[in-house]
Amino acid sequence: AVIIHGRGLDSSVMVKSIVALHLLVALGGMYGLVVWTLPADRNRRRSVMAGAFVAGLYVSLNVWAVAHVHQVFMFTQYAATPLILGLWILALQRRRPVFALLAALTFALFGATIPHFAMFNMAVLVIASVVVGARTMRWGQFGRIIGAFALAGLVLGAFFLLPLLGRC
Repeated sequence: AVIIHGRGLDSSVMVKSIVALHLLVALGGMYGLVVWTLPADRNRRRSVMAGAFVAGLYVSLNVWAVAHVHQVFMFTQYAATPLILGLWILALQRRRPVFALLAALTFALFGATIPHFAMFNMAVLVIASVVVGARTMRWGQFGRIIGAFALAGLVLGAFFLLPLLGRC
């Protein structure tokens, strides 16, 4: 805000920049989710990329998103959900804990700022785990990926979880 004010611009530029960034994150996250999860050979690559772009436009410009753009924290979580889900599915498909750690980092930074949306994101990740991971890999490998996500999520989400545990 200080930099924008120092350049002689008003605060609406900052707000518009935040909204544009959220819309780009929503579009990019959904684009990545579709491209990472749909197998595309050379003949279908363009159609998958076009479909991913249309899905990203829908996620970023649908009626609900436009109506809730003023609720910054909720819209941040909404925008990050496709990216979190895409990274998690990538971790399960490629069987690499590094993608689980990236999903946990994204979840902790952007996907858990409001408790009810954090629970929604966790439900989405559990469903993806059952659909994608549990039926396609060995239980030991599945447990390592879940463990990496859970440990990173607990460490990175401690700012959110510790005050809740203190109330119990």
